[in-house]
Order: sequence, then structure tokens, then C-alpha cells
Amino acid sequence: MGNPATAASGVWSNNFPTYRVNGTEASIKHQISSQWTVFGGVTTLDSSLSNLPYAPKTAVSVGVNGKISEYRVAFDAQHQSSMYSLTQDRGDFNPNQVGSLTVANARVARPVAALGKKGEVYAAVNNLFDANYQYNAGYPMSGRNFRVGLIASF
Repeated sequence: MGNPATAASGVWSNNFPTYRVNGTEASIKHQISSQWTVFGGVTTLDSSLSNLPYAPKTAVSVGVNGKISEYRVAFDAQHQSSMYSLTQDRGDFNPNQVGSLTVANARVARPVAALGKKGEVYAAVNNLFDANYQYNAGYPMSGRNFRVGLIASF
């Protein structure tokens, strides 16, 4: 069961080997008109440990936000290369590889003044193209899913 004093202190050890990570990151945001903004980013990581968990070699994100009439529209997508993840047993260093992924999302919202300054009703689609992917080995993410809701501010 372990040492209760150690568990109570919140101190735990892991069996990660020593490693070093070098990387680069760049992002851009550009307002293409008074109503539309595009953005993108890229991150590259180079780890001395080839199976370092949650460190994909490449991650890219892109998106666009804008207005069509009184509706706010947003689209974003991300891609990341394959990476390793850890199992539930955090006492051991036992990474498992998960494949690369590409996921896109979309959202449409309409401001509603009666709900406050930031009030709106919205509809969103996550995983727009129904990609099959995992961030953690053995735990698949949801397929295409839909949300509707409202946000009120007081």
C-alpha cells in the first residue's frame, strides 16, 4: 500500500528516465477584414527520449473566426504527429504509442442582448469529420458530436 506518510504529503515519485527537449513554436493571427480573423500555429519538439509521453514531434493548428450577418462563426482544426502516452499506473514508465490525429471543429453563435453583454445561443460540432483518434492509448475520443447551448452574463 505504500508509506502513508509519503502519500499524505502528496509526494510521489516517478520512474521517468532523464531527458532533454528542444523545440520551436510559432503562431500568427491576422485580421483579413473587419469581420474575419485567421490564425495558425506550429510546434516542433525534439526529445532525447524517443518515447517521451505527450510530446508529439509536430503539432499544427489553424482556424478562422468571423461574422455572417448577426451570426458569429468559428472553425478550427489541429493535426499532431504520433506520440506516446502513459497508462494508468503512474508508478512505472510504460509509454504506449498513439497514432497521429487530425480533428476539426465548427461553431455558430448568435448574440442575445437579453442574456447580457456576452450572452449568446450557439450550436457546435466537435470532431466535424468523425476522426478516430486517441490522446491516451486505450481511451478513444468521441466521434462527431453536437452541442447546443446558451451563455448568459450578468
